[in-house]
Amino acid sequence: MRTVKVMLVLSVVLVAGRLFAEPEVFSSADYETDRTAAIENDKLHLVYFTASWCPPCQQMKKTTWVDESLVGWLNEHAVVSSVDVDEQPKIASDHEIRAMPTMVVFEDGAELGRVVGYQNAVELKGFMERAASGELAAGNAAVAIQNAWRSEVDAELEKALEHYEAGETEKAVGIYSDLFAQAWEKERSVVDPNTMPRMQMWFIGILAGQDEGLRESLAKERDRRLELLREGEVTWERLCDWAFLNNAIGDEAGTIAWAERNTQVAADLAYFSPMRHMVEEALVNASRLDLLAEMIDPLRNANDKYRSQNLSMNAEFMQSMDEEIRDRMRERFIEEMSMYYTIALMQDDEQSAGLIAEKLLGIYDGDDAREALEAAAKRAENE
Repeated sequence: MRTVKVMLVLSVVLVAGRLFAEPEVFSSADYETDRTAAIENDKLHLVYFTASWCPPCQQMKKTTWVDESLVGWLNEHAVVSSVDVDEQPKIASDHEIRAMPTMVVFEDGAELGRVVGYQNAVELKGFMERAASGELAAGNAAVAIQNAWRSEVDAELEKALEHYEAGETEKAVGIYSDLFAQAWEKERSVVDPNTMPRMQMWFIGILAGQDEGLRESLAKERDRRLELLREGEVTWERLCDWAFLNNAIGDEAGTIAWAERNTQVAADLAYFSPMRHMVEEALVNASRLDLLAEMIDPLRNANDKYRSQNLSMNAEFMQSMDEEIRDRMRERFIEEMSMYYTIALMQDDEQSAGLIAEKLLGIYDGDDAREALEAAAKRAENE
């Protein structure tokens, strides 16, 4: 039996979001100057989209961006720009950046390719070498098709929200149903976080819980994908949509069974992988702390959840939501943060647990949040 103290008030220094010195490989000029210099000097232009609050971004600054082999290659072949998405939102928006870190490489001003998520020096150098050899350019047709699909989804999602806010729920439901049918025909994933924002993914699950027609439609789409998966025709697109649709219709037993069979595979998925997000969501919903403790860094997850909650709490957005959805949003945040708190304690990491508690109480400092933390601590004692 582990003895655990409930840490609701800690005198600790917050480490999340701490800024590190900028690596020397980053240009000190602005984005446009770097773009012009790369074109004029016949070099690649590598743009690193980052944020001060992004843990993998800060980790890359300490490891990847100071690796001698990578830095030497970049100094010879590329101009490297670092773009903070909060300080330069227009540049991020122009390039449809939705997750950090994202590295986008250009040649003569045209995008050759991009990679999302933490990259070590070997991975990033390999990506850049493929760009220099023309290998990435050969895939531009596929990239263009994917970008066109993302634009289509963006437009449809905007229409769906407009219908919902106007009280036209049936029309919004119809759009969400059609998106998954279109994804099936195009053999693409709707739930790639670069295609469908996670807030929209979450919102579809709420609507499916309220609307029987949408739930039946999504169940049909789930079963279509499941049939091919069972036949061995496995693609990440089908697997990710299948896992999301399990979540949306409230039937995540299949996703959990997949995680039990493939725990190490799930643990090794890239942090921004949509499948990782779906698996973690299923395990959180089922309170499978045993598997979660093998897969996640609870403080990292809590940092992401905290930032997402902060961004969604602007007055205009909150006023546009139904009271029931606002209440569910609060309950869900408290539930997930207290679960991460439990996992940190299970991992004997009291400092991380304290930081998680501080973040939760920083947004919702009420009896329900404090009681949730107390219950979480007791649960950690018994795991």
